[in-house]
Amino acid sequence: MQGDLSFTVSGTNGGRIVSFKCAGQEILLSEKDHPLYYGATLWPSPQRRFWPPSPILDAEPYFAEVEGNLLRLISEKDSLKGFRFTKEFSFSKKDKAISINYTIENISDTTQHVAAWDVTRVPGGVTFFPVKDKYLKDLPSNLDHVSEQDGIIRYNYSQDSIKRGQKLFATTQEGWLAHQYKDLVLVKQFPMTQVKDLPLLQGEVEIFLAPNSQYVELENHGKYTELRKGESLHYQQKWFLFQVGKDEMQNQSKIIDTIRRRLHILTK
Repeated sequence: MQGDLSFTVSGTNGGRIVSFKCAGQEILLSEKDHPLYYGATLWPSPQRRFWPPSPILDAEPYFAEVEGNLLRLISEKDSLKGFRFTKEFSFSKKDKAISINYTIENISDTTQHVAAWDVTRVPGGVTFFPVKDKYLKDLPSNLDHVSEQDGIIRYNYSQDSIKRGQKLFATTQEGWLAHQYKDLVLVKQFPMTQVKDLPLLQGEVEIFLAPNSQYVELENHGKYTELRKGESLHYQQKWFLFQVGKDEMQNQSKIIDTIRRRLHILTK
């Protein structure tokens, strides 16, 4: 816990982020909301190759190390997928943010191609980001209730009675993806990845509405990387969580200005 922020990771459940609170208010989906898909986790990408997620990497216990302000969680070796994950978490006092460093290590005897895939589940609200590419080849987006204004894509959650999930694929102009739930705003900042460097049939950012509108996933993918035996890739993020006042809750422009100041992004 740091100031009004509280951040909880489960070492016994796949090194999963299970809680992120500001002033006691939760932004992540809890296990009570969904017994399997809750909190936030790391998956290997692309989905068509590595789905379903490995229990060793996604659900089983991780070995924990603490070095000062740093929490490091290390998975067992997954011989089936050929990977070992390391997850590092620390608090950045300067930014008032959570620093996350995910490492995917190739433990197989062969060269593998893989990308980091961050999957964060949240309750319904408004999801938004500055868009760069909104029409990606071979990736038709079918998410309803999406609009664009002043270069910002917005998805307004609606509790529709859809039976199948819906998804939006895109890339960002500034390297962040945000979600507003009531008076809380979650911002995920990550390295920008060009379309040519993305894993097959994935977007740099993806918004997924689960079947029957159960929850929303905020997803971001890193660069598709060749890893020889023993090599690793690193995927670093910063997560911000803050409250907005009543006058800001309905003013997305003010919220976006706040986000850009916190992320030190200069715009024309």
